[in-house]
Amino acid sequence: MLKSYKFVKCFVRPINVRYASNLFKEGTVEHSVIRQTLDQNNKLTTNEWHDLREKVLQYVPKRSTINVDQTILENCLPNQLHVGKSYVDYLKQSGQELKMGTLVNLLKLYYRANKHGTEITAKDQQEIIDLYQYFLEKYQVFDANLGSAVVQGLVLTADWRKSLEVLDSIKIYSKPSMIAYSAVVQRAIHEEDEHLVWNLLNVMATECTVLDNEVFTTYIGYCEKDESSFTERINKLLTFIGDKQILVSTKVVNEIQRVFLRFNHSCHFTTVSKQGKCHACRKRLRGADVTDDEFNSLRIHFLDKALIGHNVFTKSTPQELEAFNAFIDRTMPYDCVIDGLNTAFLAHASNHTAQATMLASVVKHFVDRNKTVLVVGRKHMERWPKAQMNYIRSNANVFLTENLSTDDPFFLYSALKSGPNTDFVTRDLIRDHAFKMDDKLKIVFRRWQQQHQYMVKFVNDGGRVGFEDRIDFDMNAQQVDEGGWHIPFEDSSHCTFHQTYFELRKNWLCVSTN
Repeated sequence: MLKSYKFVKCFVRPINVRYASNLFKEGTVEHSVIRQTLDQNNKLTTNEWHDLREKVLQYVPKRSTINVDQTILENCLPNQLHVGKSYVDYLKQSGQELKMGTLVNLLKLYYRANKHGTEITAKDQQEIIDLYQYFLEKYQVFDANLGSAVVQGLVLTADWRKSLEVLDSIKIYSKPSMIAYSAVVQRAIHEEDEHLVWNLLNVMATECTVLDNEVFTTYIGYCEKDESSFTERINKLLTFIGDKQILVSTKVVNEIQRVFLRFNHSCHFTTVSKQGKCHACRKRLRGADVTDDEFNSLRIHFLDKALIGHNVFTKSTPQELEAFNAFIDRTMPYDCVIDGLNTAFLAHASNHTAQATMLASVVKHFVDRNKTVLVVGRKHMERWPKAQMNYIRSNANVFLTENLSTDDPFFLYSALKSGPNTDFVTRDLIRDHAFKMDDKLKIVFRRWQQQHQYMVKFVNDGGRVGFEDRIDFDMNAQQVDEGGWHIPFEDSSHCTFHQTYFELRKNWLCVSTN
């Protein structure tokens, strides 16, 4: 079968495939011509395909990057698979060169059409596998764009587990897309391979910025297949959502409500007060407290591994780290550690006077309350106006890193080493550092962050400082009693990650047993 194709002989780089998402931007006229034709007749003959292709080519400027065949297949999405295959047959019969983007869109069309209920025949499956084998032999390594399309095709076949090899191949030079992971997870759910499902979901929670609704709705459907295991499986899913700080979409929460109602639970869409009290069941959600043992585990992990392994101080030097550690040992404990540059830049001005004044005002806020303060910044701050910097140095401990050093690890290290009662000031969400911890420590780190982070909201002309209100309860999905859940959600096209601890979640689903 593959001999009937004429492939472009070039290395598959992302730019070769990425045109699929830009076609309509470059060719709106072509798009209109194709859509008008296919809307009137979706069973074109060879001659009619030829006439449409020639008509579209009239609108393509010289040296345009538009791939006409790719554009036509794009217009067959999401569910006109028979139209797309008819066009590919025409191209082969007429001896046209099938370019990379065309074949990528063909694979995507198989996947999308199947999602809309189109059956993938044994012949279709063989064609998908043949395309995979050809790409593998020709390129050995898949980039993210081609790899994603191949994965979407492979999961429709009996050889779907080969998609795992494609994911590994993509990881050599980049990261698999959310769509690629989602396709494999959904097939694994269908095959009831729970081990693979949870392995991939954990990877997705680390690597993806958003998560596909269908991953969760598919698993929810799997949960309801067996009443005897429903509670165990749905609890596992919701625990995962809570631990990973996932904010599910309206579509997903509606599915959660549906299955709980089916299994005789009470469900109410509700709100939760700033104190963590549910307005539906009147129960209080769990706090965000960190125990002494949890804090010590977090402290040891960050301090010992960070300093000894240098895994978060990658842009620093051994000499700087030694000086910093000696400084901290000499001057701690602190009541508050301030991220100097992050705070100063709240001035929204490029002049150093405004920035230094902003930082001095925040220092003064804590000093006036008899707090011991540490400011962590960079050495170029020494050139800031003397009046403000003299005040800061006179009233706070100051450590300035080299200008090329990343200062986040320094102020986090200081706050953790100082002890469980030390607060810190920054508007940075510091998510990157949590990603470097295991799952249990991530949860502890985020609760510690929620309890101890100050985020400056404003500094008025008189120097008064206002902070964002801190919320003292856990705003993630959680089980408050046996069989009962509180799940935050938002109106979004995907499931996202909880980004801030200072914004009260407005929408909740309260689930309780009858």
